[in-house]
Amino acid sequence: MKITITKQTCKKGLKNANKTYFMLQNFVKNKNISKILKLRLKNTIIHKTLTYASETWTLTKRDRKQLNIFERKVYRRILGPVYDNEKEKWRILTNKEIYESVKKLY
Repeated sequence: MKITITKQTCKKGLKNANKTYFMLQNFVKNKNISKILKLRLKNTIIHKTLTYASETWTLTKRDRKQLNIFERKVYRRILGPVYDNEKEKWRILTNKEIYESVKKLY
C-alpha cells in the first residue's frame, strides 16, 4: 500500500511541476532574460514544486528516469537550440551538453 501511495505522490509532484513550468513559459521563452536568471527560476520555483514532500518518496528506476526527463526538458527550453556548423542547421542539445552547459553557468 505504501508503494502505491508514493508512486501517486511522485506522479502528483511531476504533474504540479509541469503545470508550474507551463505557467512560466512566457518567462522562459523571453530572449531578454538571461539564462542564469531562468536557471534560478527553475531552481527556486519549479524544482521546489517538484520536490515538495519528496522526502517520503520511494523512488524506482522508472520514477528517477521520469524526473530526469522532466529536468532535461526544462533545461533544453532554457538553454535553447545550438547551431551546428558542420551540418549547417539548428539542433537540440544532447544530455551531456545540457549538463556541461548548466555546470558552466553555475
